[in-house]
Amino acid sequence: HAGQFREALHDFNRALDLDPRNPRTLQLRGALFVRTGQHQRALADLGRALEIDPRYVEALGPRCVVLMRLDRLDEALADCELALELKPGDIDHSISLGMVWALRGDGTRAERHYRRALQIDPASAAAHYQYAVLLRGLGRREEARQQFSAACAARVPAACAAGEQLKAAR
Repeated sequence: HAGQFREALHDFNRALDLDPRNPRTLQLRGALFVRTGQHQRALADLGRALEIDPRYVEALGPRCVVLMRLDRLDEALADCELALELKPGDIDHSISLGMVWALRGDGTRAERHYRRALQIDPASAAAHYQYAVLLRGLGRREEARQQFSAACAARVPAACAAGEQLKAAR
């Protein structure tokens, strides 16, 4: 994978040499940095994309995730809320907003966004899993087990193990 990363990075750099103000190329290179854990570089590219187009939702979502990982929750919340405002039916933005609220300790708001995500896509493994993690943290074990089971059915191995642990702890 390291060779693919270098090749993709080289291609993005060449594209940016030709058009340094292309928000899509900046967003894609930023997403590459997100996947490789280079959060500061990701923030720089995603931020530049948003300087060019402040409502570029494809950069807002990934930047929200990076900001969450860096525990910059106020900024993450602002990005996630704007992303969801710009693209209301997007499941990933609903899940991310749920995660930000959960990290901020507001289970009620987190739950609202996970439920919204499951209304958008009732089979979403990510929504079931994140909702289950929240419910487990809130002490709602049976509901958490049900959500883990749904995520497990969608082939999320961590959900299978977590659901079994809750079942065994009855």
